[in-house]
Parts: sequence; C-alpha cells; structure tokens
Amino acid sequence: MRRVDALFIVLVVAFVVRFSVSWHPGYGFDIGVYQGWARSAVELGLAQSYEEQIGGNMLPDYPPFSITMLAGFGHVYKFMFGEFDLYSMSYKMFIKLPAIFSDVILCGLLFTIIRKWKGRKAGLAGAWIYALNPAAIYDSALWGQTDSIYTMLLVASLAAWIHQKRDLTAILLLLTLGLLHNKLLNNSLLMH
Repeated sequence: MRRVDALFIVLVVAFVVRFSVSWHPGYGFDIGVYQGWARSAVELGLAQSYEEQIGGNMLPDYPPFSITMLAGFGHVYKFMFGEFDLYSMSYKMFIKLPAIFSDVILCGLLFTIIRKWKGRKAGLAGAWIYALNPAAIYDSALWGQTDSIYTMLLVASLAAWIHQKRDLTAILLLLTLGLLHNKLLNNSLLMH
C-alpha cells in the first residue's frame, strides 16, 4: 500500500469515527453559545455580533479569528439549510465540524512530523493513535469543544518549523495566540 493511501485511510477513519458520534448533544451550554455566535455573526455581521446577539445569547469572549471561523461555518450552514434552527441535530453536528476537521488535520500533521524523525511506519502509528484517541474524539466530536483547533495550529507551527518554514511558523503561532488569548488571560488572572 502506498504512503498516501495509508494516510488517506487514517484521515477518513478519523473523520468517520468523529462524525458518527457527533449526533451526541455534547456540552449543551457551549454548543448553544457557539451556535448563537455563528448565527449572530452571519445575520448581524462580525463586528455587530460583539455588541449584540440574536436570541439573548452571551456576547463573544473569544477573539475575532474564532468568531470569523464560526461565521464561515454559519454561512455554509445557512446556504445549505436555509435558516438557523438551534434545536436541530444538523446544526448541533455542523457546529462541531471545525473541531472535527482540526482533529483530522492533526492526524496528518502528526504523520508528517513523526515521519521526518522516525520514518513512515512510526508516522502512521502516530496518526492512528491520535485518530482513535478516545479523549480527542470525546472532546471535539461528542462534547463539541474547540481545543483541537488551536492545538492543530500549534502543531502546524511545529511542522512548519521542522520544515524550515520560519515565516509560516510565525504566522501560525500568531494565529494560535489569537485563538488562545482569552484562555491565557483567564488562566493567568486565576494564578494571581
């Protein structure tokens, strides 16, 4: 089996496993907030969604990159389904897709990084381990958390560094910090 074929199988399995369990309602509060942010960013515009939310949803406390990403998925959802139904299973599943796609990309990135250091078989093993990691599956596909998005950007910056792409490394690190700023700020305030 060729290297691309084997990696392709890992990526497909990672996606199918996650998508097949994404029907689970997840952590309802966060899923509802993400749905509301996506809807408000689409219907009110990105800037206005930081000042008001449709349906009384809490105002975003995430940076614009995160809300822009949710808005992008919101536009696709509205194009495909016509309107936002916060109670529909399709919208709950759809709002989990950024994290699910990030998990799949992480499998590919891990393959690339490990292959460079330890060879093809080790790279595939690393990709399989992450693809079938219960904690990663639970976090993104069941619970609907977005941790895999900034993890993917951080690992992508490591892959860029390893491949001598210094400018890309800097851009990816800045994007990661743009996503993480509220977590870093909140955690640093708790430590004092």
